[in-house]
Parts: sequence; structure tokens; C-alpha cells
Amino acid sequence: MPDLFFGMFGMPLPVSLFPFHAMFWFIIAFGIGYLIVSRDISKNHGIVLIGLIAKVLFFIDCLITLTLNEANLHLLLTGIIDLIFAVLFAEFLLRMRKPEALTSE
Repeated sequence: MPDLFFGMFGMPLPVSLFPFHAMFWFIIAFGIGYLIVSRDISKNHGIVLIGLIAKVLFFIDCLITLTLNEANLHLLLTGIIDLIFAVLFAEFLLRMRKPEALTSE
């Protein structure tokens, strides 16, 4: 699978696959966290904020990697998808915050 993944983005296969495997497990962990949040959206907003930050940073990293000619446009498109999710996460956090502000007055 790493051959396919790195080839798709026009990147050479790294010497060590540890970062690739670590990233895979982080993605799985975040997915489980989002599932937990979805079961009761009135709680656990911290993981959504962490996800928002991670997705923005991933987009920035994709942009830098493309600018340095270390990858192709497919990687940037992947980053743009994460950026869209970041915007949706921000919207979720803002919407969930508004009712609290109204009830505290």
C-alpha cells in the first residue's frame, strides 16, 4: 500500500515507513474520537478543536510540500479536502457555542 500511496502523490518511497504507519494510526484514533463526539454532540468538543487544528496544519504542510516540488497536485487536493473539513468543524463549534451564550444571559 505505501508504494501506491506515495506513487499517487508523485513522492519517492521513504527509507522508513514509521511516519506513514504512525499517521495511519493517528487517523484511526481521530476517527474513533469523532464517532464518540457524534454519539452526543453536546460533549467532547475538545477533540473537534484538535481535529480542526490538525486539518489546517495538514493543509499548510501540503501547500508547502507542493511549493517545494516534493509532491504533485493530488497531495494539495487532499489538503483542500481536509481544509473543507476544518471549516465544517469550525462551523460546528460555533453553532454549538451559540446556545450556551444565549442561556448564560
